[in-house]
Amino acid sequence: MCAKNEKIRMEKKFMIRNSLLTDIFEHPQTRNLYKIYVLVFAVLGVHTVGKEYAATGRVTFGFPFIVKGFFNLDKVIFFWLCCFASVCAVFYVFKIWSSLRARAKGGKVTVFNWLGATCLALYYVYSFKMATHAVRHFNLQVAGVLIVTLEQIRFLMKVHAFIRSKTSEEPSRLSFSNYLYFLFAPTLIYRDAYPRTNSINWKFVTQCLLESISAMFVIALIITNTYPSPERWARKFTINDVLFDMADKIILVPLYAMSMFFLVFHSVQNLFAEILQFGDRLFYLDWWNERSFNSWLTKWNKIVRDWLYYYVYRDFKEHVCDNVLLARLVVFLLSFGVHEWVMSCCIGGFFPYMFIIFMVMALPLSYFQLPKNIISEVVMWLIGIFAMEVGIVVYVLEWDTLSKNPLINPTLWESLVPRFVTADWMAIVYDRLGLACLALYYFYSFKLVTDAIRYFSFNFSCVLFVTLEQARFLMKVHAFVRSKASEELPRLSFSNYLYFLFAPTLIYRDAYPRTKTINWNFVAQSFLECVAGFFGFAFCAMNCLPPSEKWEQKFTVNEVLLVIVEKIGYAAIMLVCTFFTIWHSFHNFCAELLQFGDRLFYLDWWNEHTFNGWLLKWNKVVQDWLYFYVYLDFRKHICDSALLAKLSVFLLSFAVHEWIIFCCVGGFIPTLFMVFVVVGLPFTFFEVPKNMFSVVIFWCSGPLLINIGFAFFGLEWYARSQSPVRNSTFWDLVVPRF
Repeated sequence: MCAKNEKIRMEKKFMIRNSLLTDIFEHPQTRNLYKIYVLVFAVLGVHTVGKEYAATGRVTFGFPFIVKGFFNLDKVIFFWLCCFASVCAVFYVFKIWSSLRARAKGGKVTVFNWLGATCLALYYVYSFKMATHAVRHFNLQVAGVLIVTLEQIRFLMKVHAFIRSKTSEEPSRLSFSNYLYFLFAPTLIYRDAYPRTNSINWKFVTQCLLESISAMFVIALIITNTYPSPERWARKFTINDVLFDMADKIILVPLYAMSMFFLVFHSVQNLFAEILQFGDRLFYLDWWNERSFNSWLTKWNKIVRDWLYYYVYRDFKEHVCDNVLLARLVVFLLSFGVHEWVMSCCIGGFFPYMFIIFMVMALPLSYFQLPKNIISEVVMWLIGIFAMEVGIVVYVLEWDTLSKNPLINPTLWESLVPRFVTADWMAIVYDRLGLACLALYYFYSFKLVTDAIRYFSFNFSCVLFVTLEQARFLMKVHAFVRSKASEELPRLSFSNYLYFLFAPTLIYRDAYPRTKTINWNFVAQSFLECVAGFFGFAFCAMNCLPPSEKWEQKFTVNEVLLVIVEKIGYAAIMLVCTFFTIWHSFHNFCAELLQFGDRLFYLDWWNEHTFNGWLLKWNKVVQDWLYFYVYLDFRKHICDSALLAKLSVFLLSFAVHEWIIFCCVGGFIPTLFMVFVVVGLPFTFFEVPKNMFSVVIFWCSGPLLINIGFAFFGLEWYARSQSPVRNSTFWDLVVPRF
């Protein structure tokens, strides 16, 4: 069934059909919604006119805003003609390239492919560059900037669709008339022919034109009412000012959203479709009924969504990496980048709001779906209204501030910092934004590694290496960011950061105590010890597993217990080998190569008689990281409770260890939960007498717990590797199968 659905979605099918609102408004009952829509905006117009007349004694109907927005319209038209000429020239350049490529043989075809891809990429880059330069050089206002940037994007998407669709065809089949029609057709998916209507309905054309003009005036009125009071423009805005404006104008945001949607995706698209007799007018779907952000994105703008699916998402999966998460991430990054570029051109500066919308909100929300009820739809509307309102307010404020106080030769930091708010408030915003981005980086790092392990089918050792290295890198990143967040940008040194990434410590410092020379004899000795320890671990691990003749059968509880008791000696040796190989030989090997002086990677854990002391001394590298960056930060910034801080440390340790084992065996076995939370956490609060008997107890309990875990993990890994389950449910991953 899945294969069938995938095959159906391979190519977009065009057919003669109306827009959804066109069919809805043809019904006599739903036609009243259209009248209510007109009535609401008529009331808004009367309100705006009355308010403006009372304040200024004159009525403008939003004309000043429209006139200001279309300032230098002649230059906008000139640039559009230049863009159109370049897009037309692309057709003939592509035709010449196709002719030369068709005559090439062997390896020359590959050369032509790479040459064409390089030229196309350069064309994209310089097109964006020229549009940005035109916006600044011609001193265009908001409406002019939107025309230039959006038309440039539309042309580039059209060019990409045409070239992507016609690369494999013969040059003789390329038709400029088809290409020219496609440039103006309301679609971004190229076809040589589309379903066409029999004639042009000029009455419908007039209706769409009047609707477009009316919607444009309504949007101008809404944005005029969204402006803060004129007397407040001359000073910096505090967070209270911004919140006041948002609360005061919140009722206008749904009207703005509906007007913008109606103008762009209904009236304008149907206007061009009717003039060009373009039959397929399904430019959007019923996004207003959606309860998931992913479906809302799919239905809000079907034209761009189809282009992203066929030319980005599907091409990425077919030609780069067959991974849904990565393909979706590429789509979101491309959308974020283009939207951010448009808004930066509009306001004349960088404001990372689109990053928050696309990467912090939209991407995580695309994985969630609310229940089918009216509350879910209301929640989606509220999220959209809130996000759009914040965007309108902050972009309008930033645009006006930059237009009245333009930056001359700004530095990178001046270009990135918004100017309409106070520095203290922006520091808070950037702190929260940085935390959100860092949390997303952690989440997607774990997610990508998990997907990579499944995609590449790594064996046990490779999985262990990949997961441990990912955990180490993330701990390094956190330590660096946590230590340097309060310092100035010039004091950050990449060489120090690079040294820290390989140094055998998880606590960041700009400089560490260093030895004078490298003792190569000690390096060789440590390396040989690592190799010997690895083979010793492998030997013990093989002997800890049940006999091979029993793998094919289900294990009873008695058989598992017998294996655990019989192999406890090997588990003790494996414990020592693991410690000696990792915490002594390998860390000293890296430390000697990097001339790292402080090599206290562990303490005398073998003399401990408490679980808490054993944890502190067994792995001092990770323990220091947990203490300084988790335990202390929790008590300082969240809750000054030793119990809760210790619990957070144990939960984090359990989660990371469980993730590593989950990736290794392909399923969840709650053994580590028993070790860390059920056994380990309570034992940290008890202290047994200091005598030989206590030490012996801990020496016996350690290998016993390791042997239990190793036996369970080995059996589960074998069971899942021999009988893999495709499209496994959550229950399949959680329930042990051995």
